[in-house]
Amino acid sequence: MLKLNRARTGRLAAVVALGAAVLAGSAPAFAEKADMGPLTFERNNLSGNYLAGRLAGSEGDAPAAAEFYRNALASDPDNAAMLDRAFVLSLVAGQADEAMDLGARLLDKDPNHLLARLALASEAVKRDRFDRASDLLSKPAEGPLADLTNTLFLAWIGAGRGQTEEAITAIEALQGPDWYAVFKPYNIGLIAAMAGDEERAGEAFE
Repeated sequence: MLKLNRARTGRLAAVVALGAAVLAGSAPAFAEKADMGPLTFERNNLSGNYLAGRLAGSEGDAPAAAEFYRNALASDPDNAAMLDRAFVLSLVAGQADEAMDLGARLLDKDPNHLLARLALASEAVKRDRFDRASDLLSKPAEGPLADLTNTLFLAWIGAGRGQTEEAITAIEALQGPDWYAVFKPYNIGLIAAMAGDEERAGEAFE
């Protein structure tokens, strides 16, 4: 059983109780539960968890929303949309362990899921697993923002390995919309500064 002790318990309680009532087919059950104090409900209540997750998300309560969606996902583990939502909200809530587990499951279903690849690559870098991070980012990215993000990430992995020239060259070769001009020299300057090349960094920042 899960006890709700959120600031918005009243609204969450009503939604969860409604989901329980729908599941049980009992309107009186909803009326009774809505009048209760602290509300408890079964973790495997798919409808209640889903509705509560949506409400918590709309209220900006990412930790609560992530927990509700993970509970809903446990009742419907093959639901790709639920998996994606649980992953994103876990990531937003800073619940790294849960997010990484969900991200790995997402990649099993969709190897091209960009956010899952970026999240897992970040975790790999954190653990000094640069080869793993590079492998995760090796697939071509679709769209200008995805291409920019992938290229910059790979460049920084190279810079972290001491491959400064290769990293800068990769960024310079990046072709895309005009707004790339905001990101390319800035990241080149940062990488050059990290490598101790103050002159090149200054030129890039200019």
